[in-house]
Amino acid sequence: MSELKQVKDFIDEKLNIYEGEYKAEVEKITEQGKSNSEALVKMDERIEQLCDATDKINNRLKQQVAIKEFAEGAVNHEEIKECYKGMMDVGRGRADSFDTGEMKSAKEFKTQFNERDDAAGGITVPPTIDSLLDKLIREFSNVRALSSVATIAGDKWERMLLKQTNGAVRRKALDNFDDATKKDKFGRVTIMVADLFSIIPFTDNLEMDSMINIVSEILSGAAEEFAITEGQEFVTGDGVEEMKGILTYEDGTGFDKVERTQSGTTLKLDFDDVFNLIYSLKTGYQPGAKMFANRLTMRVLRKLTDAEGRYLWEFSQQVGQPANIAGYGLFEMPELVAPNSSDEYVQGVEPIIFGDLGKGYKIVDRLGITTTRDNLTQYPDVVYKLKKRSGGGLVKGEAIKTLQIS
Repeated sequence: MSELKQVKDFIDEKLNIYEGEYKAEVEKITEQGKSNSEALVKMDERIEQLCDATDKINNRLKQQVAIKEFAEGAVNHEEIKECYKGMMDVGRGRADSFDTGEMKSAKEFKTQFNERDDAAGGITVPPTIDSLLDKLIREFSNVRALSSVATIAGDKWERMLLKQTNGAVRRKALDNFDDATKKDKFGRVTIMVADLFSIIPFTDNLEMDSMINIVSEILSGAAEEFAITEGQEFVTGDGVEEMKGILTYEDGTGFDKVERTQSGTTLKLDFDDVFNLIYSLKTGYQPGAKMFANRLTMRVLRKLTDAEGRYLWEFSQQVGQPANIAGYGLFEMPELVAPNSSDEYVQGVEPIIFGDLGKGYKIVDRLGITTTRDNLTQYPDVVYKLKKRSGGGLVKGEAIKTLQIS
């Protein structure tokens, strides 16, 4: 750094000299009693040129300070002195002898240093970091928007059930009427809540130093993780300390069974499969019924046509509303099985769910979500631990049907 100090001392010396020359020139103009407007304008122009050149020299020196190899000869300091000598000529009015736009050192900066390489000066160029934390989109179904949700203060939710038999008979059959003819049975459905955890460790330095609200992003991500897990359980959960999925219930009708409608003889969906599924649902559930399928199954459904070449798919005519298939809203449920590249399915899978989930499926939440900030057990890391308690299951299975590939 001694060479840099020599350059700085040289510049200070020249500035002092020029300051004295400038004062002397002003006094000379004043003593001669000239109309000083024209002379002072020229003097100001020279001062402006001098300031421009000084700024370039100073910026040049600052850039050199930022590079560790400065003292090893990355720049010839004699060139700076020559540049400054030319700058003095500008100040004295001999502008032709020096062009501030052609300073050799400034020109060489573009070739001697490179903003893409730390060792060649790139470290001095701070990056522009967007305040948005971008993430890849993860697919999951918002089952809470589709089903009925209850919030409780205990550990289980129950509903009374009445399984009816027909007890109305005509007079001619009255002699055969007994207690067994009309024997309603009462029962109940129980949904237990179970613990669901999300544990996120990271360094405390990240929490303190990050330019974005990293904690808010982490908690938002945890909520998304909860939704992904619930979406998977909604379809295939086994009901043991988790939600019981629709596809895990027995085939049949009633409160605790889901009826399967069999597809045609091929492994592909066709026009008839859709209508067979729709009309397997009782009329009382039709007004609130919706169809659910994987995105790739939706592609298959969109291409289905009848014998006249008319598509079953109907585009939505209202913003925010889903497209229709045979008049029913079609919603994406990525947890369901998808076809292969030939639009075929494996035998036995169930690619479509159809019905009124609001009447058929219940999600139960234990009130509140627990959030714990643990900065002790894994010090110096910080661990955010979130816990919620939820469950889910059928409450009226006859409101939901599935299409099974036969």
